[in-house]
Amino acid sequence: MVEEEFGSDRFLHFEYHIAHEFATSETVARANWYGISGAPTVRIDGKDQVTGASDCDQTSAAYRALIQDRLDETGGITPVEIEGEFLPLETEISASAIFRLVDPADLAPHRATILFYEDDVVWDGRHWQEVVRKIHDETVTLENVGDEVLVETTVPVDPSWNVRNIHAVAYLQETTDSKQIHQGALLPFADFDLQPETEIVSLLEGSDEAIYTGQIINQGGEPGLFEVDLAEFPGDWPTEFFLCGSGPFVGPTQLEIEAGETCNYEVHVATDAERDLRAGRFEVRSLDTGRSMSHEFRLFNGGASLLLVDDDASNDDEIAIVDALTANETLFDSWDVFHDHYQSSPDLDVLSGYDAVIWQTGFDLASVILDRFDRATLRHYVEAGGKLFFTSQNHLNGVEGEDPFTNESLGAAAWSLEEGYTALDGVGGDPIGDGLHIELDFNIPFYNQGDGLVPADGAEECLVSPEGAIAMIRNEVGDEGRAVFMPAAFHAIDADAPGADGPALLIQRVLDWLLAADPTAVAEAGSGLRIRPALSIAPTPVVGRASIRLDLTPAMAEGPVRLDLLDPAGRRVRTLWAGTLDPGQTEIEWVPRSAGRPALESGIYFLRLQTVQGVTAAKAPLIR
Repeated sequence: MVEEEFGSDRFLHFEYHIAHEFATSETVARANWYGISGAPTVRIDGKDQVTGASDCDQTSAAYRALIQDRLDETGGITPVEIEGEFLPLETEISASAIFRLVDPADLAPHRATILFYEDDVVWDGRHWQEVVRKIHDETVTLENVGDEVLVETTVPVDPSWNVRNIHAVAYLQETTDSKQIHQGALLPFADFDLQPETEIVSLLEGSDEAIYTGQIINQGGEPGLFEVDLAEFPGDWPTEFFLCGSGPFVGPTQLEIEAGETCNYEVHVATDAERDLRAGRFEVRSLDTGRSMSHEFRLFNGGASLLLVDDDASNDDEIAIVDALTANETLFDSWDVFHDHYQSSPDLDVLSGYDAVIWQTGFDLASVILDRFDRATLRHYVEAGGKLFFTSQNHLNGVEGEDPFTNESLGAAAWSLEEGYTALDGVGGDPIGDGLHIELDFNIPFYNQGDGLVPADGAEECLVSPEGAIAMIRNEVGDEGRAVFMPAAFHAIDADAPGADGPALLIQRVLDWLLAADPTAVAEAGSGLRIRPALSIAPTPVVGRASIRLDLTPAMAEGPVRLDLLDPAGRRVRTLWAGTLDPGQTEIEWVPRSAGRPALESGIYFLRLQTVQGVTAAKAPLIR
């Protein structure tokens, strides 16, 4: 949460485990070196420490204050730059990093570290991220501007590691006193990178063609030879691919890419009329290093693409929704925040791949109330044309004062908490509620805490209790966004109540309205919803010139817009735009070797877009 506030691209986050499955002699030694006596303990830039955790808001406030103090102390700049690369192979992982002094500073002696960590590690029924696997340290001295030190290491791969999820970080740190870290860098792959652009496609009627796109980038210093193939086919649907404008190909194909060059690829899948959700995998393997990367894609054939976000902690409140969707033969993916994603919610990039999203939090549990970043993500999703069904009996308990997501996206102007209704009737003529009668069964009366809504201007009521409490509203946002809000526990709907309508009919009505074939409110049929990022650059890496695309929402365009280029150390190099822009897309050409400006060295640069809605960043790798 705090990382997103300051800009997640500005953070390197990894976890030293000192007990249980992930503890190693190196992580325990590092904890002892820091003098850590309790867990959890967080070190910020190696210098400041927070031990223990209370509630999320209090702990976040402590982190936020120390991060801001550190930024104030350093001015957000560092005298050191780091560049390097790493190569994760099946049996060993090698990495190298150059630590260079670029501004006057006395950095003797310091410790240069190369650290390997793994994401998406499954253990004890959960998915763990940023698990430190191996640490390599060397003592180095940087005294004069221009001094540089090369650090290299190679480590064997433990059989328990998934080498495809290994990442490498290099950082420079004091070994005495404050133990502050002066600079850190996430190391790129030494050979190539695979950047998928399309991962989810929905074909509403079936019997159509789905197209997935992406880029293969040779990041090495020499021409690279690659083998490309479909490692997993989506069943018996005919599938082929195109490489660098050539094709089609249907089997293993060799491809040579010049150093620093990019090859665009497409995967085409021709479907039949069968209603089904299938997956495929496009794989690229370097014949020079043996390393491979995959583009996994999903295809919703004969229906919209739907994501169910299960955000009810360790409870099983989502079962009622799963059963209803299954009864309706609805195609859907699931995102279990607690069990499968280490309590991480899906970000905008994930949500935007789907035609519609159902987000449920179940009963009134304070631990799963949406934080402000979840609310911001959902607000931007709906504002950009997303279709959302949000059912939560606890959300309004955590909203204080004005909240753009609740007021503008969901369409709730005001509310009364814990109305305690046991039945709901549909509003006549409403596309969702018309003719419905729903009975609620909470088993334990204490859990009957559904809220009553006051719709904002433009929002419409769908379900109302016999006592007059409005228990569901629908709202249209902009030209395409739609949201349905039910401030009650969906799983309390009694599927077996005599003479009452069940959850399957209600959820089908909700989805029918969200995805209604009104061209002024939904995306083009069969295309799936595609929300572009506010900031993107192509091609990457940048060699001669690049096109920077800004895609501003109306809210982002309400004030000044500034686009800066930052060097690998986070220092502003150039201002590419400062002024105002209209909503929508704007393209800005960037030529790194502009006449009259100092030449830029190769490295990982950053674009920083600042609007009244906050800061967005994107990587801009440059090869001279």
